Amino acid sequence: MNESREMGGTEVYGDNVYQGIYWNPAGDAFVLPPLSGVDPDYGVLHTKAHGINNQGQLAGAGKEGEPNFFTHAALWPNKDTEAIDLGFLGQGNPLNYSEAYGVNNLSHVVGNSAIGSFIHGFLWRNGQMTDLGALSGQVVSEASAINNTGLIAGKSNIFPVVWEYDPSNPGRAPRIQQLPIPVGFFSATTTAINDSGDVVGYAGSPNIDSHAVLWRDGVAIDLGVWPGGHYSVANGINNLGQIVGTGTVSGNNLDHALMWTVDGGGGGIPCQDLVSFQTRCKSTGGGGHKLQAKLILTNTSHSGEQVTITVDGNPRSVTVNGNKAQLSINNPQPGEHTVRLTDPADCFPPATPSCN
Repeated sequence: MNESREMGGTEVYGDNVYQGIYWNPAGDAFVLPPLSGVDPDYGVLHTKAHGINNQGQLAGAGKEGEPNFFTHAALWPNKDTEAIDLGFLGQGNPLNYSEAYGVNNLSHVVGNSAIGSFIHGFLWRNGQMTDLGALSGQVVSEASAINNTGLIAGKSNIFPVVWEYDPSNPGRAPRIQQLPIPVGFFSATTTAINDSGDVVGYAGSPNIDSHAVLWRDGVAIDLGVWPGGHYSVANGINNLGQIVGTGTVSGNNLDHALMWTVDGGGGGIPCQDLVSFQTRCKSTGGGGHKLQAKLILTNTSHSGEQVTITVDGNPRSVTVNGNKAQLSINNPQPGEHTVRLTDPADCFPPATPSCN
């Protein structure tokens, strides 16, 4: 669902018959047109919608008919226009395959595509599909969601991950980071992400023993299960931090809709008490560099409280001293770095200082 209360989803009628659906704010349902260039009679019965942005663009997939029956990642510009075919990362084995799962307000799309016999997550923007790759030592990945500030949520094999990318610089390759798995579980999956970088999903096996999880500032928070239930799954999170999902609430194994509201935590410093957030990468001579971030506050009333500055996905707690909070990292890796003030969140856009 987007901020205008428009929704996208899929209605399944039987074996191999499914249609992508758009719902307007009044609840009226509209069947999405088929993928451009395919047999319209077959194509209209083989579409899926998985995500929608605030412009009403929908991400999903369309399937072509005989002889290939390939599934193509698709982007609908609106409910009335044929879907754009986003293509494939490469040749699939045994079939070419791609499917889109999320689209942000910049019309950047994420999803998955076959490369040989493996699946990799992709980022599509401005007509170009980019392979997101996998964690070192792994050969598969999946991308499930994208926010408006340069983060993609997904997984690589059994490990939850996020990718950082620069929305304004297509030439900069996305960078992958593994998220922690909650204690007591051996695998976890992400499902959604908000503009503050909060990621939700689940650890364990859905319908069996899974627990809903929130990843915030690099920490995995086990959201547990409803008293009397035995599993839970988180499927979505909005920019207010409200989380929705499903789970059991008693021993009858029936799914119920669930909602979690998690405290923001941190120092509780409001954005109006902040003046500026500055970053730079300073040469220290001899080929060395120092990556610096400085937060300026309006006054000294928050001195001693903590803020969080996240560098390339790694959160760092910094104590406010007077009316300043400063972070300094000696000799970071060469190249661009993404620096965000993540607690308090949404006060300043991310910065990308370069250390070259």
